[in-house]
Amino acid sequence: MRQLITLSAITAVMALSSCGGGNSNNNTSDEKKIDRTAVKSDRAGKNEVIIHISGDIDKLNPLTYSAADAGYAISRMFFTLEDVDPDSFNIFPVVAKERPVITLIEEGEYKGGLSLAYEIRPEATWDNGTPITADDYVFSIKALKNPQVDAEQQRPYIEFIDDIVVDPSNNRKFTVMCKGRYMMSEISAGTHAIMPEYNYDPEKLMRKFTVKQLNDPKQAAKLKSNPDIIKFAKQFNSESYARDPKLVSGAGPYKLDQWITGQRVILKKKENWWGDKLRSVNRDFVANPERITYELIVDINAATSALKGEKIDVLTGLKSKDFLELEKDNKMLEKYNFYKPDQLSYGYLGLNMRNPKLADFAVRRALAHCMDVDKIIEKISYGLAKRV
Repeated sequence: MRQLITLSAITAVMALSSCGGGNSNNNTSDEKKIDRTAVKSDRAGKNEVIIHISGDIDKLNPLTYSAADAGYAISRMFFTLEDVDPDSFNIFPVVAKERPVITLIEEGEYKGGLSLAYEIRPEATWDNGTPITADDYVFSIKALKNPQVDAEQQRPYIEFIDDIVVDPSNNRKFTVMCKGRYMMSEISAGTHAIMPEYNYDPEKLMRKFTVKQLNDPKQAAKLKSNPDIIKFAKQFNSESYARDPKLVSGAGPYKLDQWITGQRVILKKKENWWGDKLRSVNRDFVANPERITYELIVDINAATSALKGEKIDVLTGLKSKDFLELEKDNKMLEKYNFYKPDQLSYGYLGLNMRNPKLADFAVRRALAHCMDVDKIIEKISYGLAKRV
């Protein structure tokens, strides 16, 4: 089994330059000289992937986590109605049967707004075998809008969701009612994790409140002192619902197996996962490894050494110079693939506009012209960047 390595050959680039570069193919010129037919590896035959992360995971709760590296693990454990293809940027359905029917509203309470009508896939089920329903989506939005839940960083993105109407004849169908016509309505409504109500709110405390109540700033402020709001939030914000393998539960293909703080988080593939029947539908339903380990190594040099020693399978975040040097190592080429994918990130120079000398637009523009961006790309990024 060939090991795969994604080496993100990126350094900070100056103003008007983007990080990324090259193409996504492993087309190194040295590759043709390497015999890849019989790879000798200490990890050959193991159906698992060990992925390097540079920052510790704080929580495995999709609404309350803040560490960026936690998001990688969460995305394999929790699913959303929709997702976005990272290559084409097209939206595609996941838990939803298809993309929503979007209707512009021209009269009534939501005049000038819109609605998004969804239906959940009939195959979608939770770990206990029960179906994923509209009630679970409604609960997830209510939990996010609960003023005592530690989700301040995510709450603003769904302020436009004012109500959710469930089809009384089909508990898999529901309509999201939106104030205004926010250009990110479908993305924001469709890409928040759906959480099982039976697990995260066994007493159904959040059913005592409506989405409209929680979305109204005045009512939400009053509800901060409500005993049920506080009780739910205390439980939901707890460490148990962020790292206990028995309580962390989502619709994705993996479940939490082990967490050693400051070292690693190990996910295990679920048996009889509902998405396995749909692996030909889209990329989110493809889950091959039996285990995925997120290995914390803060120092990039230590991470590189771990890669050479086959202690990890995937390494990202190398500087361009180090990436290109490693790509010339025939021993590495025998065991690893090298990729140079573009990234949606950029480097820049920040100017203090409160400084009188920099307050003048013409001065700032002159400074921009003084920067030899092409030279920076050549000497600092070794050609693995491009102007935006």
